[in-house]
Amino acid sequence: MVLRGELRDVGLAEVFQMLVAAGKEGTLSIKSGKRKMHIYFGKGPMGKVRLLREGGVSHTALGKLLLRAGRISQSQLGVALEKQKQTRGLLGQILVEMNAISEQDIENCVKTQLEEEICNVFLWENAEFEFVPGEPLAPFVDMSLLGKEIKFEVCEILLEAARRVDEWRKVLEEIEKTKTEFEVARKDSLPPDPSLFGFSYEDVQQVVELINQVRRVDEVVGRAPLSKLEVARLLAFLLRSGYIRKVEKKEEVTIKPAPVTTPSDWRIGLSFEFQDAKLKNQVETICWTEKTKEAAVVRIVELADSMVKEGRLDEVVPVYQFALDLQPDNAVVRTKLVHLYVLQWRFADAAKVLVEGYKRQITPPS
Repeated sequence: MVLRGELRDVGLAEVFQMLVAAGKEGTLSIKSGKRKMHIYFGKGPMGKVRLLREGGVSHTALGKLLLRAGRISQSQLGVALEKQKQTRGLLGQILVEMNAISEQDIENCVKTQLEEEICNVFLWENAEFEFVPGEPLAPFVDMSLLGKEIKFEVCEILLEAARRVDEWRKVLEEIEKTKTEFEVARKDSLPPDPSLFGFSYEDVQQVVELINQVRRVDEVVGRAPLSKLEVARLLAFLLRSGYIRKVEKKEEVTIKPAPVTTPSDWRIGLSFEFQDAKLKNQVETICWTEKTKEAAVVRIVELADSMVKEGRLDEVVPVYQFALDLQPDNAVVRTKLVHLYVLQWRFADAAKVLVEGYKRQITPPS
């Protein structure tokens, strides 16, 4: 039976968890505009997934991956490509035979790239999904790049995806927001060496050309032949180096008077629902002794962390949840709660917390 829907109605993390719980073998296809990704779910309850080759995503060639990671030189790649034309063998195997790189280096590089491509799907907007049971609908990427299987556990993918959503938020803060416009500040000079940050001059040139054409961050991200997060990282790198700068717009600023509040406003209406009376009293005391919500959250998280060190994992969940309710955009608290659920094998709860955080990142405040 084919399963399909829109990811605005159900989170991708929830879809992953649902398919793992069902133990069904099949292909999950995610589509957003012209982009498409196919992920194969294997049989069994452990949630092993693999990436399929067919789709709108342009999987980076192995040679470029190794160059970007600094594992081989351009000359070594040129020699290996010539030998590949003659033998029609796998590029990775040829590089190993040349003693240019080890098999483990190649496997690590390919695994990192495939994991990045799968996790970047969690940043797609207005996406649709469809799950078709049965055999894989296309060849596997790992076999074409490496000649061997590379499988990922869904739990690992969800945790990495949560980290990427958090990184996306932080990078956006650095480049301010997706509607911001940038321009090249040093048109007559080369950009600083991007290789230390995992990029090539070709990557920089492509992004700079888009900045010259469209300027706005969201349009550059949408058109660049890199992942959404990679483009944001590259923009942040160029901004820090002074190679690009923000286009300042002159706008009339209307100064609104700040709302009058009292230090205790944030505590009005709080509900301290804890089964343990002593724990409830501790949290209440923190809230009523700290003047700001931010300071209270820091104290509550310190309390929860100490409980984790004491091994009180079952008791600490409502404490982290209370801190997260006070500060829903606190990525550190959200991550701690997700990790705790994973340690307790409560993957559905972990997925729910991840989805809530993901929705808060992609949905602008009203």
